[in-house]
Amino acid sequence: MNKAKKNNSGFTLIELVVVIALLTLMMGAILQLMDPIRNVYHDTLDTVNTKTAGETMISYVEDKTRYATNVLVLENYKGVPQITPSGNNAAKVGLCDVGFTDVMIIDNTNLRGSALSDYPGDSATVAGRKHCKGAIYNISDIGAANVLDLTKASTGTVGENIYGNYTYDIGLDVKSTDGYAMLNFDIESYEMEYNGSDYVKATDPEYKASRYFDLVNINIDNADSYIINDVVDFDTAPDYTKYPNQLTYPSGLTTQQQKYFSDVDPNNKYTYIFYKVSKTNEALKYSVTFQYSDTDPSFAGQVYGSPLKVEAGKCLTNAQIPSLGSRVGFTSYYFSDGTGAVDPTTYPINQDTIFTICYVADSGFVWHDAIFYDVDGSEIITVQVADGISAVDQAPAPTYDPNTQYYKWYDGSGNEISTVNCVSTSTPPSSNTYEFYPDVIDKYKVEFEINGSVDGAMTQYVTGGKTGESGGAVIPATIPASTDPDKVFDNWYAGSTPINNYTVSGNVKFVAKFKDKPASNVTATISAPQYAWWGVCYYNVTIVNGTSSIKGDWEAKITLPSGASVNSSEWYISASQSGNTVTLKSSADPGKIPAGGSITFPVRINASQVQSDLSALPTGFYNVTITTS
Repeated sequence: MNKAKKNNSGFTLIELVVVIALLTLMMGAILQLMDPIRNVYHDTLDTVNTKTAGETMISYVEDKTRYATNVLVLENYKGVPQITPSGNNAAKVGLCDVGFTDVMIIDNTNLRGSALSDYPGDSATVAGRKHCKGAIYNISDIGAANVLDLTKASTGTVGENIYGNYTYDIGLDVKSTDGYAMLNFDIESYEMEYNGSDYVKATDPEYKASRYFDLVNINIDNADSYIINDVVDFDTAPDYTKYPNQLTYPSGLTTQQQKYFSDVDPNNKYTYIFYKVSKTNEALKYSVTFQYSDTDPSFAGQVYGSPLKVEAGKCLTNAQIPSLGSRVGFTSYYFSDGTGAVDPTTYPINQDTIFTICYVADSGFVWHDAIFYDVDGSEIITVQVADGISAVDQAPAPTYDPNTQYYKWYDGSGNEISTVNCVSTSTPPSSNTYEFYPDVIDKYKVEFEINGSVDGAMTQYVTGGKTGESGGAVIPATIPASTDPDKVFDNWYAGSTPINNYTVSGNVKFVAKFKDKPASNVTATISAPQYAWWGVCYYNVTIVNGTSSIKGDWEAKITLPSGASVNSSEWYISASQSGNTVTLKSSADPGKIPAGGSITFPVRINASQVQSDLSALPTGFYNVTITTS
C-alpha cells in the first residue's frame, strides 16, 4: 500500500527575517502615500457634503411648498413683516386679505443659527467662527400670536450638521407662465477660506444648483381660489405701506432674534415665503429624531438636525433621512431603533421615535487621545481624535471672559491647534496622547466719549481690525446728542482721525465731535427800487432765518436785467456775478443770522435803463441756500 509522503517544508529563520524586512519597507512606502491620498479624500468628501446640503435644502423647500394653497413672496424685505391673526392658526400679512399658516425665512445676512432660540453664539461652533451665513427657517401656525414669533423658528431637516462649515447664498422667487405657477429656488455654497487674519468667502462656489418647483394645488384647477397672492422685490419696488414692518417684538426673544425686528443695518434683508397648508392631520403626527450613538467618539448622544413631524403610519422619505456620508475611521453607518438596524423608509411611524445613528468603526484604524487643559493646568476633557485629523473641532472653551477676552489652542510645541493634526509616528501606527494648552488673550478696549464723558454702555472689546469689519469696532447706531442745543453730531474721531475705516490695534477712545447746526427755513426778499441816480439803483435786501437752529452762513442769488451789474454791497456781504446772475453771501459774523432773526442791507446795482424803465429791474430772489457756519 502506498503511503503519502509527509511534507516537512517551511520557512527557515533567514527567509522569515527577509519577508518581515520586505513587508516593513512596503508599509513605509504606503504610509508616505497616505497624506496626499487623504487630502484628495477630504476634498472629495467636502464636495459630496456640500452637494448633500444643497440637495437637502432643495428637497426641504419643495416638500414645504409643493402642496401650498396660497403663496406670498417678499424678497429683500428689511425687518419683519406685520401680521394679523385670522383664525385657525393662520394670519394675514399686512394688507393682503388672505390667511397663511406658515412662513419660510431665507437669511443670507446673519451668522447661521442667529434666528434660533438655542443659538450657541458666534464662537461656539466652527461654522460660527468661520462666519458662515445662509440659512432657511420655518415657523408654523403663525396666526397663534400677533407677531411672527421667532422663538418657534426651526430649521426642519436642514440642521447645522447638514449645512456644515460652508456659507450659502440662497434665493427664491416665483415664475408664472400662462397661469402655470412655479417656485424658482437657487443655491450656491462657498468654502470659507483663511486669508491670513480671518475667514472670508471663497470667490468661486463649491456647489451651485437651481430648481423649479411645481405648485400642485395652485396649478391643478384654475377655477378654485388657490393662487400666488403677490410677489414683491423690495429692492426694486418696496411697498412698506402694503406690507409694513412689525415695530415691536414678542417677549422671550434672544438678543440675536431681536435684531431681526430692530437692527438698523440696511443690509439686513430677508426673503419671506408665506404659504398656506392644511393642518387637519396635525394631531396624528409623531416626532422623529435622529441621534448619534452614545459610544460615538465625536458626537456621542448629540441630536442630528431638528425633530421631524411624521404622519401616523407613514414612513420617512429619502429626503427626510440624513445623508451623512463617510467619516475617517469608520467603514459605514446604519440606523437603529434600539433593537437592531432598520430602514426608515420602510419603518412605519406609530409613536414618537428615535433613530440612533451608528457608525461601524474600522478595526484597523487608529484613534488618539487629545487632552485639553485649562488655564490653571487642570484637565478640561479628553476626547478621541481620528489619526490624521485636526483636534480643533473637539476643542472646548477654557476659563475666560468672552466679553473681554478670546482664546487659541496650542500644542506643547507652540503650534496653533488649527494647523495641528493628530498623527501617529510609530510603525505600524499606534494610539498616542496629544496635549493642548489655551492662550487666553485680552481684547482691545474701545471706549466712546460724548460731551467729555465716557459712555460705559457703549464700550466694546474687539480682537483688532478695521471699523465695520470682523475684529474691528462697530460704529454705534445711536447718534450722539450734544449738550449744546446749537450743535449737531459730526463724526467719531480717534485723535484727529475719523473712525471710518479706522484700524483698531490697541486700546482706543473714540470721541464724538459736534458742529454748528445748519440754518434752514430761510427766506429772502428784495424791495422795489428805493431810488435811482445816474444809472445806479438802490435796493433794500432782507434775509429772514425762521428756523429754530443757530445762525449760519447763507447764500442768495439775484437775476439782473440784461446789461446790469452789481456796483457794491455792505462790507459783511460779498457779491460775485456770472452773466446776469449775482450771488450774495455772508462774509463776516454780522452777516450770519440768528434763529428767528433777520438782517437788512442795501445793494447798489448799475443799470443804464433805471432812469427810463424801473419795471425792468429785478424784483426778487431765487435759489436761496444755507450752509453750516
